[in-house]
Amino acid sequence: MDDARSRSLAEVPPPTTEAELEAALSRPTAGVIEALSALEGDILVLGAGGKMGLSLAAMAVRAFRAHGDDGRRVIAVSRFSAGVQAFHAAGIETISLDLLGDGALESLPDAANVLYLAGMKF
Repeated sequence: MDDARSRSLAEVPPPTTEAELEAALSRPTAGVIEALSALEGDILVLGAGGKMGLSLAAMAVRAFRAHGDDGRRVIAVSRFSAGVQAFHAAGIETISLDLLGDGALESLPDAANVLYLAGMKF
């Protein structure tokens, strides 16, 4: 466990930049690394363009790498009006797709693990 995790939250300085915040939000715990290493196959994150999609997908990539598994993919799917560069910088593949479109689901790649984060706006 790294030093920042072993200290109490009061001793960890708060992030001062957006990059520091994203690094903190996407840092996998030992439990996350253990859980994801037990899964087989890639991870497909549907609706990844929302509030927590980038952090969650980046955490999965970081957990795979921490376990020494660089061959597994994390694929983010969203309508992506912007922001794909942040996903690519984190090692996440992206697919721009409207999940409600005709044939959208059939066009997705096979993945053993699917996280459904898509939401309907009113």
